[in-house]
Amino acid sequence: MYKTVPVGTSVNIINQPVKLGWTADGTLYLEAHPALHETNFDGESTDAAVVEEPTQESPLTSLMRAYISATDERSVQLDWDAAERVAQGGSGIPEAVSVAGSARPLAAEIAAASSHSH
Repeated sequence: MYKTVPVGTSVNIINQPVKLGWTADGTLYLEAHPALHETNFDGESTDAAVVEEPTQESPLTSLMRAYISATDERSVQLDWDAAERVAQGGSGIPEAVSVAGSARPLAAEIAAASSHSH
């Protein structure tokens, strides 16, 4: 993508080392990166706007925050061993961390679906 953006374009870097996302089939994926530091590529301090938490939290704390947010509208059984491995590894490659077939809508979704089927 960097090849399509003109030189000098202003960007915002979001320091969100742990991300969770759903696929259409209800699989929960985890992507983890090492946390960014407020330095430029030469290792010098920079005035660039870096959006991050006030204090650096552990990958597992970030995982818990992301999990709580991701399961706000649906529930899933998490493979905690896999999730911990991905969060601590920080490879940046999304990996499935939910137990296959365990995703369930919350009660509000079930009620809404049943009211439409009558």
